[in-house]
Amino acid sequence: MKKIIVIICFALILTTLLVGRRSENKKVNDISDKYKIGEEISLAGVKFNVYKIDDNKGCLYLMAQKSIKKMSFLYDENETTNNYKDSMIEKKVNRFFRDFKNDGINVKSSGIIDKDDLIQLGFEIAGMNGAKYEIAEAPKFLKKSEPFWVDGYCRYDTYAWTYDDGILTANKCENKYGVKPIIVIDVEESEKTVKKT
Repeated sequence: MKKIIVIICFALILTTLLVGRRSENKKVNDISDKYKIGEEISLAGVKFNVYKIDDNKGCLYLMAQKSIKKMSFLYDENETTNNYKDSMIEKKVNRFFRDFKNDGINVKSSGIIDKDDLIQLGFEIAGMNGAKYEIAEAPKFLKKSEPFWVDGYCRYDTYAWTYDDGILTANKCENKYGVKPIIVIDVEESEKTVKKT
């Protein structure tokens, strides 16, 4: 009789664990089922496109459809090092997202898009020196995009990556390109504020 009770208890525990794991997996998979790359989403009245989905962390990576400003990739007139951190671009992006947090949107991180993320969207290396990338099949949401800064630093304080007319290429830091903010949000915590358009 004791053996039967032990077996029943073990079976109940195992069933509970399996059901819990299935519901957890379903919850994770629901993000990819619900959102697609390139999909348009509105947050706090601003239109974004989904450019990356992280099912494991339950996060959406979003890129603003329009640049918030056209500017150089520089700190200010007195600085010579051109990294994203402490740059004028970072300050502009931080100001842009300040109101999002006040609206209850869980901003996990923000910035400008990484070169590697753009490559994942369909860029291929073109040319012998590997300094240029071309889109094999550009996502529709990028095809008509105005030129914008990519990555978080200005290489050798002279050139930085930019997206310009379907090509990922290096341009001078003092040139003016668009700043298209990206935001990483927790889907579950921000779902009430996310609107599909």
